[in-house]
Amino acid sequence: MSVAYRQCHLVRPRGRAVLHYTTRLPESHAVPGGVVRLRQPDGTWGEGWRVESVGPRPLAEEHMRKAERAHLKQRRASDIGRAERREGLA
Repeated sequence: MSVAYRQCHLVRPRGRAVLHYTTRLPESHAVPGGVVRLRQPDGTWGEGWRVESVGPRPLAEEHMRKAERAHLKQRRASDIGRAERREGLA
């Protein structure tokens, strides 16, 4: 069974500032006002993010993965991707 995802705008207070992040979450976690924890690059779970808003259209998992691959392919071909490879980050 395929999982549906929704684009969500997340916020997290950081001192006097507010951090904003946009990502896709499974519909079960895409609840306005809910709190989610995101996996960090090192594999640990980060602090809680509050779901500020949820997009109106669900996206099937296979379509979400396809869009993710297209984004990564574009990034690798861009100046950003070349700079990351040059600096040993990618």
